[in-house]
Amino acid sequence: MTYQVQFLREPKAHGFLENAMKRNTNKGFTLIELLISMMVLSAIGGALISLQYFLGQNQILIYNTFKNEDEAASAVSTFVKELRNAKESDNGSHPLEMVQDSEIRFYSDINADGLTEKVRYVLTGTNLVRGVIKPTGYPVSYPPASETTKVVAEDIRNTSPVFSYYNGDWPDDTQNNPLILSQRLSLTRLVKIYLRVNKKANDPGKDYILESVAQIRMLKDNL
Repeated sequence: MTYQVQFLREPKAHGFLENAMKRNTNKGFTLIELLISMMVLSAIGGALISLQYFLGQNQILIYNTFKNEDEAASAVSTFVKELRNAKESDNGSHPLEMVQDSEIRFYSDINADGLTEKVRYVLTGTNLVRGVIKPTGYPVSYPPASETTKVVAEDIRNTSPVFSYYNGDWPDDTQNNPLILSQRLSLTRLVKIYLRVNKKANDPGKDYILESVAQIRMLKDNL
């Protein structure tokens, strides 16, 4: 009896390994591709950081703008209230002491304590400053050194007068109003305050305008 032995050929291991290595090589990154990927990711990261910074700065600008507008509105409201109640000082001085385009001084009992303070509003640079001097001594005096000041509105961009002055015939009398400087102390019955608020100095399209008029009760002609 004859037996035939058939030997099976082993698969070519080296060919299999070569194919696997080729597949793995095709799936990987070359050094150039890796560098390009890092550059792209860096650019995207930088863009995101810049965008976040821009949005943050924009939010700060919006907040500060609203804050300035709110403070200016509060300052105008306080000014009107104080000037409306202007009266002779505790030493008998006229209710109005100074009546300039950018500064006004008057006497008023601003906190209803029975004492008449000297009040000053003045535009200094882009800030509206409020100063208060309490009466002291006997005879009563208002020492300038005792003035307390506070910035009540910021970023004021006025090109027009902050304060304008009118006689008792305004608004019917437009010929003699606003009053010229030499007539203001004796004829002023109403004062207009005008503020142009803007966080940006060179962007008039975003101006926030505040305007109000105070009639001085003590100086009304029809009492």
